[in-house]
Amino acid sequence: MEFTAKIKAVGSKAFDKHIYILFDENITSDIAEVSIQQEFVTKQNKDKLIIKAGDAIEISGQEFNVRHVGRLVNDNLNDIAHVVLMFGDVEDEPMENTIYLDGDRNQDQLFKSGNTIVYKLK
Repeated sequence: MEFTAKIKAVGSKAFDKHIYILFDENITSDIAEVSIQQEFVTKQNKDKLIIKAGDAIEISGQEFNVRHVGRLVNDNLNDIAHVVLMFGDVEDEPMENTIYLDGDRNQDQLFKSGNTIVYKLK
């Protein structure tokens, strides 16, 4: 099962730390400045969007394996399209709202308005 989101906007400070903070469009201007706004194109059965380690996320046509999923990720994704994406090693104390993906830490070039994010559940 796949769920597709479109990148609607990228905040001016969204790439400051190579930690990619995603939200839907219902956020304050302060949060929008450091975030990437996504809007789910796939809305039907969105309650079945339960991502786990072993799944994949495709960003702008490039696929990454999910290494770890924080405890709050799935509820936040379904409620406000919020998640933090981090690439590289899983931290010793992983953040609860974060999906850890394989790949190099700096993936700024993938997050551009109009590009897609596809959550691929296995």
